[in-house]
Amino acid sequence: MRLSNEATLASAVSVAREVSPVPVTPSEVLVRHVGPRSIAAHKAWFGCPVRFDAEYDAILYADETLDRPNILGDEGISRYLISHLDADLSRTSDAPEVMSQARDAIAKALS
Repeated sequence: MRLSNEATLASAVSVAREVSPVPVTPSEVLVRHVGPRSIAAHKAWFGCPVRFDAEYDAILYADETLDRPNILGDEGISRYLISHLDADLSRTSDAPEVMSQARDAIAKALS
């Protein structure tokens, strides 16, 4: 699982680098699991700080990076994807509270 999460994050950055006409470097990469003894290779590949044992897996980009056009840009596809992303984000803002409540209810039921 550890390798799968890291590979997914690395693939996402690789795709971003492929479609950008200028070099792309994340601001920070967050990884949920505990890191290896040395994270030098991770820092070198991503080109930014990599924080293990984080709350969630994520790639953080500066606003300027996200505002750049890409070589695969298609206005119609972008509008479609942004509308779905906005809908997903509006649902996830409540997710941590729901997950916390579910975890508490399960813990009480198990005890």
